[in-house]
Amino acid sequence: MMLLRQMQEQPAGPRRVPATPLLAYNLVLEAAAKAQDRDVALSVYNEMLCSVGEKAATGPASPGVGVNVFTYGQLLSLFAKLADGQAALDILEEMAAQGVKGNAFTYTSAIDACERAGLLYETERLLREMKDRGVMPTAVTYNTIIARRAERVDTWTEALDWLAKLEASGIQPLRSSYAAAINACERAEEWELVVELTERAEELADTTMWSRSLSAMLRLGRHESVLATFRQLREEKTIPVDEVMYTLALKACALGHRAFHEARALLMDMRTSGLTPNVVTFSAAMEACGGDTDSNGAPNWEMALELLREMKAQGVEPSTVTYSTLMDILTDSGQWQRALHIFMTLEREEDQAEVPKTVWLYTAAIRACAKGRQIDTAIALLREVTTDPSAHGAPDLCLYTAALDACEKVGDGPLALQLLDEMSRDHNIIVDDVACGVVISACRKAGLVGDCLRLLAFMLNHRLAPNLGVYNTVLGALCSQPEYLDKAIEVLHFLKASQRSSSSNSNLSSKPSRTPRPNAQSFSQVIDALADVLRWEDALSLLQEMRNVGHRPEVLTCAKVVAACEKKQRWKEALHLLDEMRKDDYSFYELELLDQVFKKLVGVAAAGLRSISGGAADSASETARAATDSGREGRREHGQ
Repeated sequence: MMLLRQMQEQPAGPRRVPATPLLAYNLVLEAAAKAQDRDVALSVYNEMLCSVGEKAATGPASPGVGVNVFTYGQLLSLFAKLADGQAALDILEEMAAQGVKGNAFTYTSAIDACERAGLLYETERLLREMKDRGVMPTAVTYNTIIARRAERVDTWTEALDWLAKLEASGIQPLRSSYAAAINACERAEEWELVVELTERAEELADTTMWSRSLSAMLRLGRHESVLATFRQLREEKTIPVDEVMYTLALKACALGHRAFHEARALLMDMRTSGLTPNVVTFSAAMEACGGDTDSNGAPNWEMALELLREMKAQGVEPSTVTYSTLMDILTDSGQWQRALHIFMTLEREEDQAEVPKTVWLYTAAIRACAKGRQIDTAIALLREVTTDPSAHGAPDLCLYTAALDACEKVGDGPLALQLLDEMSRDHNIIVDDVACGVVISACRKAGLVGDCLRLLAFMLNHRLAPNLGVYNTVLGALCSQPEYLDKAIEVLHFLKASQRSSSSNSNLSSKPSRTPRPNAQSFSQVIDALADVLRWEDALSLLQEMRNVGHRPEVLTCAKVVAACEKKQRWKEALHLLDEMRKDDYSFYELELLDQVFKKLVGVAAAGLRSISGGAADSASETARAATDSGREGRREHGQ
């Protein structure tokens, strides 16, 4: 404004710029818009309007004095930055009143202001107005709408719709249009759409977009697709392949359990391409060591240690992630002592001070303790974190789950229960189904049957989703003590009822949305426990249900039920079950227990018990003969 005043006060001369040139005003207006200074911008604009009025009153205006489309473009750009959609709409009306025709820039700025202000309904109207006045929207116009809709959680899907409109319009999309849509899909964790949009972008897709696509493929579990796409991009050389893409390819090797030599080849190729592996790249390669297992399923821990030495030799400082990854590999390989040694070395050596002892490292160390059943060391490490969270970071779910696993390995149910209560009470950690499942297993080993049942009810009450392993662990605990057998039947019925639309009659809480289907183990351990206490009716009933749902009982389970019937002198039921076993091609003499029961029942059938009438007697005799024949054959096979 001071510059304008100085220009106005200078006398006009043959070589001087006119007193209040439009260009000067527009330059000041542009500066105010960039600075987002509404007051200065409006003051300049009003003075421009007044100068036009004064000129009009005294005579014709000097050439170049007044307002033009650039003037309004700067005002609209300002209101877009200020997210003042209504002010932008008012300026458009005034622009028309001044007889200034808008262009693509002015309309795009007005649309941007409305989009930022949430006046989304004005976008369609402004687009129609543009076309009615002969102004065609550009790629920038569409890109503005796409970018603004993509930023909002509630409108990101509309960004995809507008991108489709842009593609259908015949206007060449901008790279930023696809990038904005991909960003929105990433935030929404719609990984399929990230991959699809990158492919739709075709030649517009740059290194960043392809990196995001590869990352999305990893999240979708498409490890082979990541490697195939990476190789194709590297061979075509249409875009630069950077460190991020190599790192993602290395992660694909790890998650896809590819041989480590493939990861090693990627590292060598990376150097050949002129790229220097960094700590993230080396850490990803180390993960590949964990995915490459030997014939016993153990990770390639020796190569992981070799990578650590290589990193240090090349001056790449290992990070917390590097060390925690290495420790996990060593633990999974049974080298838990080495893992603990690395952790303790980091604590002692001053030259490793740059590697902070974070919760991640403590979690890896406690996992090593769990592997070695070093419960005292595990709890001591846990206490180092809980007593000084400012030095190591706040305790989290992974840390406590590792400690719970250490309790489970040694069957310390009471300590596991204590830690489970502590993590939620003292640290506000929300327990998950994994932590609860580990504690249930620890309680089973400790014989805390009631606590197993209580924790299962807790999981259901809190809408956690116990997997079948958890249910079977609870069933195993209940079946270990005869007084809980009725509860075991209840839990099994609960599982079966979850497969039907009708609700269960059990007093367990409402089922989560995904309740697993009981398997053969679920049935067998309950049937075995019932047969052991001679509850033959319940055992026989569950055995039949087990067959009805398509599970084939083990011969031992059938033998226990037959033995229970025999001990309770339920000859007819025992012989009937034996007959079914014969028809199902069971080998009668696989078990000594079944052999002994057969001898008794064959004698009973031969005596012609009157309690077995008609066809049942015939079937019993047939079973007896089959048993006898099978017994002879079985003895010959076993050299008896």
